[in-house]
Amino acid sequence: GLAFGTGFHPTTAMCLEELEIRVSVGSKLLDLGCGSGILSIAAAKLGAGKIFAMDIEEQAVRATKNNISLNNLGKKVEVLQGSLPKEGVNNVQILVANISAKVLIELARPLATTLGSEGILIASGFLNERFDDVIQSFNAAGLSLIKQKDVQDWVTVVLSRSY
Repeated sequence: GLAFGTGFHPTTAMCLEELEIRVSVGSKLLDLGCGSGILSIAAAKLGAGKIFAMDIEEQAVRATKNNISLNNLGKKVEVLQGSLPKEGVNNVQILVANISAKVLIELARPLATTLGSEGILIASGFLNERFDDVIQSFNAAGLSLIKQKDVQDWVTVVLSRSY
């Protein structure tokens, strides 16, 4: 569809690489800002058990539902319109958010509270010039950086709860 997310953008590719490393059989996952649903589909094919695909854009929700259907993943992936916090979407083991720096900063606290105690946040969609702002907001929300990867000028970070 017209929704963002073909897998060729550096941030999408980096998120896919992290999902490949981190998804285990039965993982509970949230794909926030799902666009076309590519990250949700990848997570399902990697063995995730329950996946929430969420976007604020109606067009993205339609595209994701269509792509989930085309891949026969309707039993694994629940597609929702909206943002965090969202009732019933909590305690996820993996949260992937490939969205803008502005939105990541605004949603830092809801992202952190949606994670389970051992949860991992994979965040991308921002340029390295915004890295410090994004990390400061995540640190303030109780998350710590465990990995950073840059491709071209784009950044993907992996964070966990600070203890």
